[in-house]
Amino acid sequence: MWPLLASAGFSFIQGQLQSKALAQQSIAQNKAIMQANKLNQAKTGYQLGLLRVQRGQQLQNLAQRMTDLGTQELSVLGSAINNASASGTGGASVDAVQTDYQMQFNRARAQIQQENENLAYNFNANLTTLLQNATESLYQPERPNIPSTLQNLVGSVLGTGSKYAMSRFNLGI
Repeated sequence: MWPLLASAGFSFIQGQLQSKALAQQSIAQNKAIMQANKLNQAKTGYQLGLLRVQRGQQLQNLAQRMTDLGTQELSVLGSAINNASASGTGGASVDAVQTDYQMQFNRARAQIQQENENLAYNFNANLTTLLQNATESLYQPERPNIPSTLQNLVGSVLGTGSKYAMSRFNLGI
């Protein structure tokens, strides 16, 4: 009887040691996975910051171009009015010149707005790609199937019991 109990105890202790080794290995792997994910998140944050800085510079450039265009429009229209006044001309021809200038500046404004929409679309596409790549490159922690103490105890008792039963079982051949 004592040898059976010793065998069951040894089997239980061996199962516990294996479970502990599996748990320690899993913890070490999951720590490495978490460290890799932190590094990935830091790189993604840096790239996201660069994208936002680039977009900010684009917006600043577009705003400056719109301001310069407005200044140029006022200057050109003012010069046209001054020239017409100085030469003593007026009427429909002066209005036609002003309308022509305004149409040219409106086209230039529309081009700048279209460029802004294209840049915004490209920014959003790059942002989506960056975030998808970041999500896909994350590692998932592992959850190994580690037997509990009760499972080890039951397994060792059943293993020892089956060994005992096999040793007692005689086919009579």
